[in-house]
Amino acid sequence: MTKLLTAVACMQAVEAGIVRLDEPISKILPEVGKYGILTRFDDEKNESVYMQQKTPVTLRPLLAKWGASRGELPWTGPTVEHKATLPLLFEPSTSFRYSGGFDWAGNLMERFTRNTFEQFMIEGIFEPLGIKNITFYPDRRPGVSNHLATVSMLSETGEGLAAHAATFDPLFGGKDCLDCGGAYVSASDYFKFLHAVPRRDSRMLKPESYDELSRLG
Repeated sequence: MTKLLTAVACMQAVEAGIVRLDEPISKILPEVGKYGILTRFDDEKNESVYMQQKTPVTLRPLLAKWGASRGELPWTGPTVEHKATLPLLFEPSTSFRYSGGFDWAGNLMERFTRNTFEQFMIEGIFEPLGIKNITFYPDRRPGVSNHLATVSMLSETGEGLAAHAATFDPLFGGKDCLDCGGAYVSASDYFKFLHAVPRRDSRMLKPESYDELSRLG
């Protein structure tokens, strides 16, 4: 759900000249690829073995899940840096791996704009489409937090129970805009967005940007 919002917002940033799809991002996001590529684990030394990647990471593979970072995020700590600073598993853009690429893409936009990615989406997506009941920060929006759905989950013994929606934290302490899945939105408001994308709504993107968006996936 959040990933498509993130991809559209990033394409808006490309249109605005804030970032380029194929420009290396290491100067802005040195955390991405900082360890290089994980090649193996040395049992004798009890340490991981890495090699430096040859291909720079750009925005395109982050949005296409070709960014090569691991998908088993630790999900601890408040920021994207805490949650997603992990080794690569292959050269960027050479294979597919479910990962935290969208979180890094949103973080990249925040570093370029010096604002939250939510604010960027408010101006470029939510306000133009009349979307009101959406946020990355439900604790700051009573109108959203008061209507959170009940969360069903299993206990440690395998029994079913319903977690209290007001206290259950699916982002495990995350305080950033987590663009892999951190948006809270009503079904009716999200449908406004889903309806706009296949109609290639000009309030969000130009035709050529919709074309590029379709190639990312």
